[in-house]
Amino acid sequence: MEQITRERPMKEPAAAAYLGCSQASMRLKRRLKNGPRYYRVGRLIRYRKHDLDEWIAAHSRGGSFKN
Repeated sequence: MEQITRERPMKEPAAAAYLGCSQASMRLKRRLKNGPRYYRVGRLIRYRKHDLDEWIAAHSRGGSFKN
């Protein structure tokens, strides 16, 4: 039987720390609709690590990395 694993969603402080920004910055990004994907559970805001990683990748700039 295949085991289903589900990642626990991050609260705003954890997501902000993961991205290296402030909670105020996260709120501003949400309001301007240019931040990472999030979802709302009632009044609570939650982020998935996968969505944060995708947002980081989509906003990466600069040189190329080669092994």
